[in-house]
Amino acid sequence: TKRTPTYLNEILKRFPDHMNDKGYFGVVYNDTICNEQQLASHGWVLRGLCEYYLWKKDQATLAMIKNVVKNLGLRTAGYHSKYPVDPEKRNHGGTHSGTSTQQQGNWILSTDTGCDHIFLDGLTQAYEIVPSPELEALIEEMIEVFFKIDQVKIKAQTHATLTALRALLRWYHVTGRKSLLTSVEEKFNLYKAEGMTENFENYNWFGRPEWTEPCAVVDSYIVAVSLWRYTGNPVYLEDAHHIYYNGLALEQRANGGFGIQSCSGSKNSAMIASTLEEAHWCCTMRGGEGLSRAAQYSFFTKGFNEIAVPFFQNAEVKLFFNSNAIKLKEETGYPFSAKTTLTIIESEIVEPVTFHIFIPSWIEKVKLKVNGKTQAPSITGSFLKVVINPKKGSVIEIDGKQKFFSQPVRGNNAIKGYTTFNAGPLILSYIGNEEISIPAKSSFTGTGNGIYKGTVNGKEIILKPLYHMMLPEVSHKAKYQSQVLFKQQ
Repeated sequence: TKRTPTYLNEILKRFPDHMNDKGYFGVVYNDTICNEQQLASHGWVLRGLCEYYLWKKDQATLAMIKNVVKNLGLRTAGYHSKYPVDPEKRNHGGTHSGTSTQQQGNWILSTDTGCDHIFLDGLTQAYEIVPSPELEALIEEMIEVFFKIDQVKIKAQTHATLTALRALLRWYHVTGRKSLLTSVEEKFNLYKAEGMTENFENYNWFGRPEWTEPCAVVDSYIVAVSLWRYTGNPVYLEDAHHIYYNGLALEQRANGGFGIQSCSGSKNSAMIASTLEEAHWCCTMRGGEGLSRAAQYSFFTKGFNEIAVPFFQNAEVKLFFNSNAIKLKEETGYPFSAKTTLTIIESEIVEPVTFHIFIPSWIEKVKLKVNGKTQAPSITGSFLKVVINPKKGSVIEIDGKQKFFSQPVRGNNAIKGYTTFNAGPLILSYIGNEEISIPAKSSFTGTGNGIYKGTVNGKEIILKPLYHMMLPEVSHKAKYQSQVLFKQQ
């Protein structure tokens, strides 16, 4: 947006006044005590400071980063290997906001079990700015203990686990160590099977489906896109579409903040209900990064003349290839339809440009036109390849049929014998006072904007997408509830 938030500079200016004499927030413990909640919080502090420094190259911000790393981070070296990983010795309490609880050995533990590894996210980004052998050793120590934790048995916070996966992907980018990428895939697939709701939100803790948390949903979205980038596996890109439209978009409230839902599919629940209006202390912040990443992920560039389009958004963008640029306009009916048009507004590139346009599995009968002329679509690995001379006014048009289909529940812990109804990437829901069943052979007809109508047992049923754009009725205040899982008669 090229806009600086109104209060950002003043907030950063005041940071030192609220820090202790060591240059970080909270209590200064002796050198043998690690407060998990304090370390996790500084994961976000470092992320914010690092992003600001990378943007502004501000020396005062760099000094704060160095203080947190030296006086808090490096002080804990040697103690992360002693982090309590025995599930039998952990308490399982906690509310929406994590708090310090029992002390075990050197550790004051958090109710957000495993959130020590949120600190890892900040440390890995700080390493890219202020690398040192000591910080590298600390990061490796934290990674080693992370893989010793059985997240399901210890009932780890899914947000902490997903944040750790983002940190590990950054560390993979730094080190190039393939084993890290493989391990992240394994942990992400574990999360999908054991910690994800049926509408692609999350259980706040593994094995404890008490509420969802937008923080984790944002992290799952970023992890999914990153795994696609590094592996090329289109399954992760489909995960990202589902997470964005059915989880992240559902959670945003009319005021722009992000709130919490019940866990669809868990505890025999076919419903979703909004349970907290807004988690302003953490989830709105993560929601901000989620939406900005979604904008950023609309296009990727490669080499001197390749453009990937993994998502579909109405947008006008300028993409850079070294000193040359190309300006594009994208117009789309997605997620309600597959119709998408890409128009070249300006181009400094003279050689042909190759577009790789994602075609998810729910789009069939793909049609392609280039400058008004029909072409046979060439799809490899879920991407439509289009080569075009980038002249001003050149146009790529694609269209296709989005499937309407039912899908059995996915999660290992979900209510059995139920399905979702889907239109393309969208999960559809029914708003009513009582749970309904839908016979397997029921017929529904699309009426536009993802809305479908059908007749079930002589009664007209309307199914609507969970996806919405900050509707006031999708809120805890409005007592929002909708059915997303249906037993087929």
